[in-house]
Amino acid sequence: MVKSKRVTKKKQIKTGGILADKNLDKSFYDFLGGSRLKLLSSGSNGVTFEATFTDKANLNAYVHSNYRNYGKPVKTLLVKLVLLNDELPKIELRKYINNTITLETTKVPNFVSEVNIQSDIFMKSNDVLQPLCPSIVFAKSFYGKNDKQITTLITSMYNSGKNKETKNVLSDIMSHYEISNIHGIGIIGMEFIKSRTLHELHTSSNFDLYREMAMFCILRLALETEYHHADYHINNIMLSTDDPSYFYGTVGSPLLI
Repeated sequence: MVKSKRVTKKKQIKTGGILADKNLDKSFYDFLGGSRLKLLSSGSNGVTFEATFTDKANLNAYVHSNYRNYGKPVKTLLVKLVLLNDELPKIELRKYINNTITLETTKVPNFVSEVNIQSDIFMKSNDVLQPLCPSIVFAKSFYGKNDKQITTLITSMYNSGKNKETKNVLSDIMSHYEISNIHGIGIIGMEFIKSRTLHELHTSSNFDLYREMAMFCILRLALETEYHHADYHINNIMLSTDDPSYFYGTVGSPLLI
């Protein structure tokens, strides 16, 4: 008789639509360090980036747990940076020379509240596997002058930037931190669902349909979770234009970020 070898599986925990190793900090930083970043959109208080894992020499710690990609490795995360300052000044970031975005800064407790609310909305709206927002896999705030964690994080993200506008925005965030216009950074890592903003779809022949999907999403938010969207605009509504499972007989599904 040959004694069988005992196989032990690495412990994983569920974080919404993604399974991750128990060490959430290491999982996220390893993923971010092996990714290329592209600026995706901006809201009233933050900018989002598409982080695509490109490190072929290593595996990342995330696998999908949603119904469409269950068990497959996660290749992309949505990363949001929020600018922190108790005095709440507005900050201007340059994408190109004549193209800027203006962000409101926020306080740390408000950032924490944003993370908790998004997690709550995900859980309340995921009972039929059609959540209203992405699941959060990582969230942390860094606050204070001359914090090496902040400079290391932004520098690493800058070095991973795929294009000029991504690097310009991250460079300006670093500059504002160095001259104390902002006092800290909040970072959120989220599940990325392949989709486009409603703004990007404004020339589509199906734009009226997508706009109605977005309106339906806002109504679902209020009726199912008792929240309202405080920063509703066409860059914060994402549409997956190839998902046939959300609406009966109609292709497309909306998502809030």
